Amino acid sequence: MSSLGRLCCAAIAILTLGTVFSDSYSVSAQLIISEFRVRGPNGANDEFIELFNNSGADHTVAGGGTGYAVAASNGVARCVVPNGTVIPNRGHYLCVNSVGYSLASYPAGNGTTATGDATYTTDIPDNAGIAIFNTSVAGDFVLANRLDAVGSTSEANTLYKEGAGYPALTPFSIDYSFYRKIVGTCTNAPNNCGLVSGSFPIEGVDSVVQDTNSNAVDFVFVDTNGTSAGAGQRLGAPGPENLSGPVVSDSTISGTLLDSTVSRHAPPNRQRDGGTFCAPPNPVVLPCDPANNSTFGTISFRRHFTNNTGLPVTRLRFRVVDQTTFPAVSGVADLRNRTSSAVVIATINDAATCAAKIPPEAAPCSVTVQGTTLETPPLQPNGSAYNSTMSAGTVTLATPILPGASINVQFLFGIQQVGNYRAYVHIEALTEGVVELVVGQNSGGVVGKKKFKHAPQTSVAPAGQSSPASTEVPVITPLTRRLGNSGIWVFSPGALKDAPARTTADDKPKADDEAKENSKKESETAPATSEQPAPPMPAPAAAKEPVATTTTPAAAPVVTNTTSAAPVAAAATRVNVQKENVSASKAGQRSSASRRTIAHRRGALKRR
Repeated sequence: MSSLGRLCCAAIAILTLGTVFSDSYSVSAQLIISEFRVRGPNGANDEFIELFNNSGADHTVAGGGTGYAVAASNGVARCVVPNGTVIPNRGHYLCVNSVGYSLASYPAGNGTTATGDATYTTDIPDNAGIAIFNTSVAGDFVLANRLDAVGSTSEANTLYKEGAGYPALTPFSIDYSFYRKIVGTCTNAPNNCGLVSGSFPIEGVDSVVQDTNSNAVDFVFVDTNGTSAGAGQRLGAPGPENLSGPVVSDSTISGTLLDSTVSRHAPPNRQRDGGTFCAPPNPVVLPCDPANNSTFGTISFRRHFTNNTGLPVTRLRFRVVDQTTFPAVSGVADLRNRTSSAVVIATINDAATCAAKIPPEAAPCSVTVQGTTLETPPLQPNGSAYNSTMSAGTVTLATPILPGASINVQFLFGIQQVGNYRAYVHIEALTEGVVELVVGQNSGGVVGKKKFKHAPQTSVAPAGQSSPASTEVPVITPLTRRLGNSGIWVFSPGALKDAPARTTADDKPKADDEAKENSKKESETAPATSEQPAPPMPAPAAAKEPVATTTTPAAAPVVTNTTSAAPVAAAATRVNVQKENVSASKAGQRSSASRRTIAHRRGALKRR
């Protein structure tokens, strides 16, 4: 792909992406280590080791002794995956140190959190190696029985690392992790892939985790403060996953523009708020919100997702695998993931989006676009990027996306520096088998004609997710399945460039495509930018886990789409990224005329 455009009025268009990879990447190991840390805010015992089933099919553990052992380089097993355990294709298994593990409230599946599937109590020293063996017998911890290993450059025992190892860390007690990268994504620090060509994911090809047998290039260091600990600075978050968690799926959940009759760069598909309106001497008012990591305003991306799995989707979230963020060199955008709320978009001219409503409507119509929640813990006061997850909280066991049904979703990013940008995300989902059909009910904002009933149990939603209206959460049945196909959704790279934003409701936004054409007629220089100072280091240990709660707005705000409804061609099957100069218009302003959309929504609201 080519270099990216300028960022100040950003836009992201989602296309289905996968990854091209060469035969040099190993996929032979049945289980590999996909994420880990050996220290955290709770100190030296705040540890976890996440395993990933990379075999291409469900895997039943059948090892020597009592199962597969995860051992540290002192030769002592920390946990054992018992024989008979079934780890689904592209599913995970989680070992945690129960003495200090601080991420047990991170959301996992339906009503579950990222607690350990197995636990241990013996600390793994900083920078020590870790390996998984196909046996629990310590005397058989040899290379022939090793499935995978990861260790630092300071680890002397080569059995417990691959290649030279990852760069040894300064032992800060911060919320960090190493996670295994996706082939084709760019994780260079300080995020300079926005200025150079790279081997980015290609649409329509399944993605794959990278396993070159070199820890230094296969694993990515992230933490919630963008700390320089020795392995490169990248703002992000740990995201441990266990057996109950959702699994990456793209080929069975298709996504399109919210309104395919307009450009992916134009409202309502892309909404840019802020720009030079946020710069002095203008007052610091919304959307210019430094306190919420949106110094130069925000950018939203809206998409329409359809469930093609053949089963109800009961859990839906999106994991960031690549994003321009802090620290960013001049000319590269600094984007921060944020929680967003539901919004009503008026005057949608896309026939398919309108037909998916309950009841169906002819275009033009108004639709509700559901917000996404940045999942916690850990707390992410600086916003987040790499490896963080954004959940579609309206998708639950009680309100699934039914087979063939759809959901409209919004992603919100704060802008801390303008410049070239990119963002790639995985879709992670769970499906549920058919229990009982009830005809003619709406699924609480998720588009569908039928609703699946489940036996309820008293529970609360996991941290970082929206709770259903009722305090009863359905029981997870044995029919729950994880989607096995992997892929990437991309917010296609683009540009943000300073320009004044309109502030009155009756101002029509300037179409981004028009701005792009204007940019071809005259050369424009990058706006003056400055490096953002590194956020302060966190306190050494935080014994109390942060808990995030979200609430659904009583009435979603209404945005009128005033962009021309000229038809455009269907999305291409391959990504062709071009350098773009996009004007910073405050597009899609709310208008008093939008109140007319209430009549369109009344029927849907009554059914909720």
